[in-house]
Amino acid sequence: MQQRERASGGQATAAAASLNRGAKRRAGPEPMDDETLHVSDISELLDKLRTDIISEISPIKLQLAEHTTRLQILESDRQRALLGTPPPPPAAPGKHALCQ
Repeated sequence: MQQRERASGGQATAAAASLNRGAKRRAGPEPMDDETLHVSDISELLDKLRTDIISEISPIKLQLAEHTTRLQILESDRQRALLGTPPPPPAAPGKHALCQ
């Protein structure tokens, strides 16, 4: 009788261990304490990275817009010179005639 109980107890232990291994396999590898990143940590890092990138790009975008405007003005002046068209009336101080 005791042998039967031991045998069935051994089978139960083996079945429990098998279920436990299956659950661990589905859950993936166990996280490491010091190296574990939680979703909130990753979100914070991504937000910081996004902010850093935007702060680096914004001045470049502003410079690009300024250079593009200057190039457009130079191109219009060149076209006028090629066609012999008189220059536009004087612009307000600090502005080009096309920007009025």
